[in-house]
Amino acid sequence: MAKTTFLILSILVSLVSTTPISASEIASIDVSKLNSLSTHIVIGEVISVTSNNSGLDDVRVGIGSILKGKTEEKIFNIQLQSAGVKDFDPKFKQGDVAVFFLKSLANGRGEKASHGSVATFTKLNFK
Repeated sequence: MAKTTFLILSILVSLVSTTPISASEIASIDVSKLNSLSTHIVIGEVISVTSNNSGLDDVRVGIGSILKGKTEEKIFNIQLQSAGVKDFDPKFKQGDVAVFFLKSLANGRGEKASHGSVATFTKLNFK
């Protein structure tokens, strides 16, 4: 029994030490791919954030500039993951400014083009 337990533990230790662990790796996506996945690219300012108990935030965004696509929308809502590590969405507060790469923008709702498709500005250095 002791030999079997030792053998199993040795195999597990050897597998863990030689197998790359990717739990904390973020799959990168380049901007040209985000561009091709996006129907709309907008710069927007966060108007409000409403958190719910399922780890999602409903973010209300005022559109400042449209970099790609056409829309009559001036404000849209987007749902972002605020808890855990799924999609690595940024945590927003009122007044934050970001670029949103969207696969759809209609009826007051925006949908992310992909993971990593919301880029925040740490400090707004231009007007």
